[in-house]
Amino acid sequence: MDAERITYSRVKKEWDVLAPGDRWTISFFPDHGPALAAAHSQRAPADVIIGTTNQPMDNARELLEQRLADSPLSEDERLALAEIGRPVPPSIDISEMLAEPVTAASISKDHDPNNIPPDPVPTIRMTLRRPRQNAPAIMDTLFTREVLAEAVSFAVANLPLVPEGFAPHPWELVLENISIHAQIIFGRVLYPDRESYRVTTIDHDLLEKLLRQTAQGLIESARLHGSTVVITFSSEAAAVIGRQHIFFDTGHAVFDDINFKGVSVALDEGLSSDGRGPFPRIGIQIEFEDQGIELRNLPIIGDVDLTGLRFRLRLTLAQSLPEFNPTTVAVEKWLYPYILADTDFEMDLDFDDTVAEAVDEVFKVRKNVTEGINDVLRGMRFSLSEYFQLGLNHIADRDRAFAGLRLKEGNWQVITGPDFTHEPLVPNIPEPGPMANPEPIDGPQPAEEMEALQRINHIVVLMMENRSYDHLLGYLTHPAHGGDPLYEGLSGDATNTIQGIGDAISTVMPHTHFFPSPPHDFDAVMAQIAEGQMTGFGQTFRDKLLHDGIPADARSIMAYHVAGQLPVYDFLVREFAVCTHWFAAHPGPTWPNRMCTLTGHTPFLRNTDLPREDIGYLDDKLLFDVLDEVDVNWRYYEHDVAFLRMFNRFRLDTGRVRPYANFAAEAAAGLPPVTFIDPNFVDIPSGEAANDDHPGGADMIAGQVLVADVINTLTQTPGWDNTMLIVTYDEHGGFYDHVPPPGSVESAGLGLGEVPKVHADGPHMLGVRTPTFIVSPRTERGAILNQIYDHTSIAKSILARFAPTHTHKLGRRVEIAAHVGGAVPLAMPRANIGSVPAVALSQFRADEGVEPNSFHEDMSTLGSPLHAPIEKLTSMRPVL
Repeated sequence: MDAERITYSRVKKEWDVLAPGDRWTISFFPDHGPALAAAHSQRAPADVIIGTTNQPMDNARELLEQRLADSPLSEDERLALAEIGRPVPPSIDISEMLAEPVTAASISKDHDPNNIPPDPVPTIRMTLRRPRQNAPAIMDTLFTREVLAEAVSFAVANLPLVPEGFAPHPWELVLENISIHAQIIFGRVLYPDRESYRVTTIDHDLLEKLLRQTAQGLIESARLHGSTVVITFSSEAAAVIGRQHIFFDTGHAVFDDINFKGVSVALDEGLSSDGRGPFPRIGIQIEFEDQGIELRNLPIIGDVDLTGLRFRLRLTLAQSLPEFNPTTVAVEKWLYPYILADTDFEMDLDFDDTVAEAVDEVFKVRKNVTEGINDVLRGMRFSLSEYFQLGLNHIADRDRAFAGLRLKEGNWQVITGPDFTHEPLVPNIPEPGPMANPEPIDGPQPAEEMEALQRINHIVVLMMENRSYDHLLGYLTHPAHGGDPLYEGLSGDATNTIQGIGDAISTVMPHTHFFPSPPHDFDAVMAQIAEGQMTGFGQTFRDKLLHDGIPADARSIMAYHVAGQLPVYDFLVREFAVCTHWFAAHPGPTWPNRMCTLTGHTPFLRNTDLPREDIGYLDDKLLFDVLDEVDVNWRYYEHDVAFLRMFNRFRLDTGRVRPYANFAAEAAAGLPPVTFIDPNFVDIPSGEAANDDHPGGADMIAGQVLVADVINTLTQTPGWDNTMLIVTYDEHGGFYDHVPPPGSVESAGLGLGEVPKVHADGPHMLGVRTPTFIVSPRTERGAILNQIYDHTSIAKSILARFAPTHTHKLGRRVEIAAHVGGAVPLAMPRANIGSVPAVALSQFRADEGVEPNSFHEDMSTLGSPLHAPIEKLTSMRPVL
């Protein structure tokens, strides 16, 4: 990927011979302005007049002198000016570049330099313009005016190629001989030119996932009922495309309340309608639920139980100009001023041919739906092709203009050029020097714990979502379910007072899914902690339920799981180590805590502090950057879209960010020193069951299946004897826990050191406890660890093991965090470890999605351009 470099270029052809009335047109593609043009005949520059067509430019000299006061213009040139964006830097000597002498000696001897009229009257009209028509002038050779006019109001099926795109239209310098004699005319254009493009190659499977997000962000709901079709766009989509609803009547009351299920995207390649290609093709499929009767009261046929109803669009993005040159990024000229799009629509009814024929013949449902979709596509502010180009631009490189698209060896390549700029969202934190004595807040760790850590060659991290320690493991201390005080869980008499309800007490969870997701943003968590009294859980949950109008019992926030409900965790308690004082790094939600895990601090106190436009473009120093500095290998496995893709450097990485489906095979060949695994987050549109344990959308049995699969895979790796797995939760998710976090008022008498902040405006305090297991053949069976850990202990442990001189590079919190060497004290690995219990998905699998504006919804917009301001999206369109 070449770095951006702007130069100032001129057209190569500087003269031509024009007969009377002829024109010479020079087309060029400036990035930003101004662009300057100069022209004269062989006689003198005084014979040039500025053209009056389109925009007269006879004040060009005044405009330029205002901007280039320290670079005066040459008096022997007549100039025109095109304002394209921003001024040429004053440091560039425009006059020298434009005023290079061109004499008769440089002209071909085939022309007689004496054949010049003696009178110095105006002989040239010079016009600098941008074509103002539906397609750039360069496309006139491809399409007649009639074809373009027809294409604007196209039929949806068998669509001719339509010019659509965001690359700037060409500018033209038109030189016209207005004399009665043939003239030798000189013309030059000075304009900002890009010397290099950026070509971003995107893995096919990854791009398919991200473009699915692009498509998914469009539709909020869809319903087919009776004879009507109603599609509702999300508010963000409505602002972009200019419509909130699609409503049309098919004329035939055949639909039996069919509801929208989702959008899927499949990428392939295909020929354009004029037979060229293959070109990249996006297949968009709008799917509807297929349970029960979908079509009713059809004559001849009666009721029909469909196996599926889908609207399918296939969008072919063809190149408008010759194939993008070379193997390198650098090109001489812009080859992609426009994308040409074929859009093909069909309504897919998956039943036998007889039924399909009857529907088509008798009711013409497909025809009427097609006409409705046609009307919608015509009415959109952005065409479908343009919308997906916005998505491609955001996925590949939001900070540069979209310049083109191509297929190369089966991979999609997005071509961008310098245009938009963003200030880095997260400035790099200055790297502190190492502390003399980086002691954990609850005291120094024994030297033998560091020695034990050195025996670990592979550290694996699996971070789940939103459960507290008491919610999952508090039963181990509860008198009715274990009564072991060493686990520091529930005592059986914990309460939270709720206004209008009274005291809520701890009760057993009736099943393994919880709805809705309790409040767990920064302000709610601070209220729950209540300076360490831990009394605000019930009230904050009650407030949320009342605000959202959800008829749930706020007392359920005190519920806890018991033995038998989560069999894999029961196994981990028996066979491995439990950390009883592992806290979230920050008293708040997912974004800040996962940021702390990877960077040692957080730029956000709340999930909502992160502008959605910046998702995928976070810029900060990560644990993995430090590992790269010392050449320590690592991999990150994702189910759908990994949290690591929120960062600019790893947004499109497919080398070290790998599908979880590859984990077993790649682990069997040997683990790298560091491995992270993300679960399948609940609202990422993968179509698979969420297994992240997030309340409101995931059944914890699915999470149990994941944890079991990870452990079973690790036990089969060649390095299992020296492997350590950390299973933890990013934060407590709003569930009750009774232990005051270090740094709270209630913890003041424990003799702890000060907790460094992870955010400038945050507290000197850890978050709520989360359940955490250390799984390794070097742990003691049933071990209980009471050292104070938090999520920054993960980075501390990894750096202490693999980069011991770099433990300060992610800030003070990581530097003073306790490492987990105390969890693996055994000099010889245990061989008598029991088998992980087999777990099947329960009947209680939840289908609810998490609330709007959640972390999961944020992650599902990585491929969507909709979160960019409408002003920016509109500005990306070329001015016609």
